[in-house]
Amino acid sequence: MFWSQSGKFVTFALLDLDIDDHTATFLSAGHAPSLIIRGENGDIDHINAQGMPLGILDSQELEQPVTFNLQPGDLVILFSDGAYEVSNKAGEQFGLDRFINVITENSHESAKEIVDAIQYDVDKFRGEQPQQDDMTIVVLKRS
Repeated sequence: MFWSQSGKFVTFALLDLDIDDHTATFLSAGHAPSLIIRGENGDIDHINAQGMPLGILDSQELEQPVTFNLQPGDLVILFSDGAYEVSNKAGEQFGLDRFINVITENSHESAKEIVDAIQYDVDKFRGEQPQQDDMTIVVLKRS
């Protein structure tokens, strides 16, 4: 049980990789949707949280974790909402569509280069506006 009397909460995402059989098991509590982008055809799967953020309820149970196979070229992207909710001077948000477009346009690159491309495009979009939230991005690519 995790409950916060201060009214604060925490989200989390956990990805357990089995490198022997190329499967991943994902569990999330209130975290932004994570993505699987299939290397073979570019299909995009959104993995939603299996429960609410921790600390909101006195007690809670999460749904079952999601398990999936990873084929060569597949990407798994875990990220905080600060990666796509960043705003420019006009108050427009970068948005999930732009975020996904940067990933798909760079999917042939290494995981590090994909993260760098996201950071570059977000910073360019934001301009001189301060970063209002954390921006965490993890990209895994099966070779």
